[in-house]
Amino acid sequence: MVGLKYDHYASTIIDHENIQYLTCNITDDIDKQISPDLKDKDISAVINTAALLGSSDYDKNYAVNAEGVAMLTSFCKTAGIKRFIQISSVVVMKKFKGPYGETKLKRQKFLEASGLDYTVFVPAMILGPEGLGVNRILKNVYRLPFFVPLVGYGKQTQHPIIVKDFAKYIVKSLTVVAANSKTYQIAGDEVISFKDFIALMLKTKGTKKMFIPVPPGLVKIMG
Repeated sequence: MVGLKYDHYASTIIDHENIQYLTCNITDDIDKQISPDLKDKDISAVINTAALLGSSDYDKNYAVNAEGVAMLTSFCKTAGIKRFIQISSVVVMKKFKGPYGETKLKRQKFLEASGLDYTVFVPAMILGPEGLGVNRILKNVYRLPFFVPLVGYGKQTQHPIIVKDFAKYIVKSLTVVAANSKTYQIAGDEVISFKDFIALMLKTKGTKKMFIPVPPGLVKIMG
């Protein structure tokens, strides 16, 4: 197995004896960057989990989240790789997507027009020790000392999935022909409101805080 890495302060590389890591920038010509290292490798599929996070700049998001997929699909065609797994985001389904969600959706359209045997996964909240979404929520929960602001009273539902469970479905889909040209929303079995999810976090930490409702319109203006 070959893993592509890109040096970034938020990147974490998991050492594994069966993974060879190659440094690669998917916004540049991928074939030139890694082909010499793949001469003796038989690559049957690409799993793309790359994304630009934490930026509100549309052009920067587009370069990684959209054009990056175009570069990867072009590399697949050159290398004769027909299977492509794309990890999307639940934000593509939201009315207000922002630059991240808009460019994520555009790259999905690029993939659909690529002619590859693709499968797209749209995951719910992913739970794991390095989950950026969960850690961002935790940071916000403890940002203020006595209360937690809840957008829209916290009624929105969450369908969290454990990262290891998600990984199993990704690997399983590689050889399932019926998954070709399909987009799957994937989530855990349990449904919980955002308010109850935060309350569970506080209970686990042994902390008590007040919940303060915040109108969605105000949050959109602030965003």
